[in-house]
Amino acid sequence: DTNTSAWNTMQLPVLWESSSDTSLHEKDGVIWFSRAFELENTSDGILSLGTIDDSDITWINGHKVGETYNQYNKDRNYKINKSVLKKGTNKITIRVEDYVGGGGLYGKSKKLFLETKSEKIDLSGNWKYNTGMFTSTPMPPNYFNPNNFPTCLYNGMIAPITDFPIKGVIWYQGESNSYR
Repeated sequence: DTNTSAWNTMQLPVLWESSSDTSLHEKDGVIWFSRAFELENTSDGILSLGTIDDSDITWINGHKVGETYNQYNKDRNYKINKSVLKKGTNKITIRVEDYVGGGGLYGKSKKLFLETKSEKIDLSGNWKYNTGMFTSTPMPPNYFNPNNFPTCLYNGMIAPITDFPIKGVIWYQGESNSYR
């Protein structure tokens, strides 16, 4: 029953930090997305949301239909029971948490749909969105691993070999944290 008339509009799929709304650039936190769609008939179905960065909880018509935690590269495919859907107007609401990086529903438009036995509804395009909250902490405490702590890599990998008679080290860091 949430009134979304005052919410802003965003074209999905897109990472919200890449969207046209500049107030979302460089922001981590929670954004709510909502969209209505029409069904001619009801049956069991599948909701495909593509990839979501990072976590989501998804509802249709107020019924929780799926949830995935901290899986920025995993496609969301949730089975929908016939009792959740109704003939006529239905509403999807998604709470997206982003801890680091772009945030949002992203990937290919063709992976954003709801399919029942008789219909396939394209869900790409305009969605309503509203800011839940933004965080000043880039990642939750349980996300950290030893590679994210200052001096850990030096103390664990360079310091032990400083007594060897070598003139240099070639270090390829990788790119998983290039945003930092």
